[in-house]
Amino acid sequence: DYLSDLIKKVKDHKLINIFINSKINSIGGYVCNFTTNITFGDDKQTKEFQHGIIIVATGAHEYQPKEGEFLYGKNDKVILQSELENFLYTKPEKLEDVNTIVMIQCVGSRNEENPYCSRMCCAEAIKNAIKAKEINPKLNIVVLYRDIRTYGFKEKYYNLAREKGIVFIRFDHEKPPEITQEGTKLSVKIETPKLGSISIKADLIVLSAGIVSDGEENEKLAKMLKVPTNSENFFLEAHVKLRPSDFATDGIFLCGTARGTATITESIAQALSAASRATTILSKDILVTEGVISKVNPALCIGCNRCAEVCNYGAVGVKYEEYKMISEVNPLLCKGCGDCAAECPAEAITMSHFGISQIEPMIAEAARVEFDNGRPRIIAFLCNWCSYAGADLAGVSRYQYPPNIRTIRLMCSGGLSKSLILQAFLEGADGVFVGGCHIGDCHYIAGNQDTLRRTHEIESELKSIGINPDRFLRKWVSASEGKIFSETMIEFVEKIKKLGSIESDFKSKSIEVSN
Repeated sequence: DYLSDLIKKVKDHKLINIFINSKINSIGGYVCNFTTNITFGDDKQTKEFQHGIIIVATGAHEYQPKEGEFLYGKNDKVILQSELENFLYTKPEKLEDVNTIVMIQCVGSRNEENPYCSRMCCAEAIKNAIKAKEINPKLNIVVLYRDIRTYGFKEKYYNLAREKGIVFIRFDHEKPPEITQEGTKLSVKIETPKLGSISIKADLIVLSAGIVSDGEENEKLAKMLKVPTNSENFFLEAHVKLRPSDFATDGIFLCGTARGTATITESIAQALSAASRATTILSKDILVTEGVISKVNPALCIGCNRCAEVCNYGAVGVKYEEYKMISEVNPLLCKGCGDCAAECPAEAITMSHFGISQIEPMIAEAARVEFDNGRPRIIAFLCNWCSYAGADLAGVSRYQYPPNIRTIRLMCSGGLSKSLILQAFLEGADGVFVGGCHIGDCHYIAGNQDTLRRTHEIESELKSIGINPDRFLRKWVSASEGKIFSETMIEFVEKIKKLGSIESDFKSKSIEVSN
């Protein structure tokens, strides 16, 4: 009744338009100015409309066992939990001739293909088992499980199920249950940690199938929205703790099983969160954008489009379809990471407040200044969100490290070009350190992935010009790892002391060339 009333309210609301049997053809634009083209209805009408916000709530679906998996599809006495639930509430008389039900957990979950827990299967199995017992108290019900995960207040239903005589048996996850057919009867063989090998005769076998993403459909939508998905093709939020309802792209939010397995209660909470986040944007008359954004110098741009290849927001690139051979930046989409500027071979892109004209003087001053304790001189390029915060935490926590470090803050380690690292050495730095977020935790989705690629390249290039690659260090440091930052700096300074000044590398190279 609750769901029916809710659907009716949505249908009757004058400001809500519903498109049944619809397909998205294209999505473009940016926050407060999205344009979506759809085909809908049985007569395949096409409609294009503008909107300010997108909420992805595409959901997921129940895992369908492969043909023959646990005899599903080959024997009508092997069914899914959803099928059992259906006739428990619509055709309970089907249980009259059933003596033993065996439920098998983690079907399609926690394996190589789908390594995650579906979170709701255990509770679903217990709920259906209790309902079946209420309909037919003489039923023998056995639940075969790897781990019972009835977190929250659902644990009381697990205890209730045991009180009603429902049997729970743990099986070895490396040896899943085997089902064989013996005439009209089914037999389930399992390997248990304590009881060894046992067999159970069953009249009905119920598979607790997991939740899987709408793989191909999610991939198509992700490409349209230019948002990431994880390895299981669920949509990936900006940050699992700090921004669980947001995508990294402004104006696009997500909730429910579109972002991963979730219970109904969790999905409702996420939906309310996404709605409230959307309201914070729609309630404003003026949209304020980031002050730190990239800018393209059209006189220097060569139209290579490498900037578009590394931008995780679709904010920059050459618009070939409009016959424009110069890269352009959409300031409403740009987040100011600087990845495009670091990638540009012509140095045609610069960052507001973090441009080359500002970073280069910092490098020169940091490399030439006289240190109180002499050499070595080390320049540390730190990303704003993690490693710089980690260095700050080291300071306020009184974790000591040598004063040989001169830090230069960047918005993202991905905004550091190889030319700036080389300049640091040429200006007289004895060592260069690059600190960024841990892989998977980048504030700009995957800026540190480009850092990783460039630092691997610079290590080989340093050797070719006579600089010892050991003078260069790249390490991931989170905002909470002040002690790790301190320890890393101590070790790095000691290593550079043993290598001596950068001039020794240049001298040895000049001797090698003269010989």
